[in-house]
Amino acid sequence: MTDAGGQRLTFSGVGVYRPALFDGCALGRFPLAPLLRAAIAVGRVSGEHHRGRWVDVGTPERLAALDRELLQ
Repeated sequence: MTDAGGQRLTFSGVGVYRPALFDGCALGRFPLAPLLRAAIAVGRVSGEHHRGRWVDVGTPERLAALDRELLQ
C-alpha cells in the first residue's frame, strides 16, 4: 500500500488497529490521517479494496433514505 500515484481510493473510516500504532500519541483527540500516512510510509498499514456497493450514511438524512430504500 502506498500513499502516492496510481488510483486514488477513499478511506471509509472502518479499521482494525493494533494498540502499538498509537504508541507515542498524546491522550485526547488528534487527526488520524497523519498517523496512518506515517504508518503507510513504513509499510505498517494494509487495506482492502471493497468493490461492492457502499453507501455513505454519515448524516441522519442519508441513513433515513437508506432505511426507506431497504424497506422497498
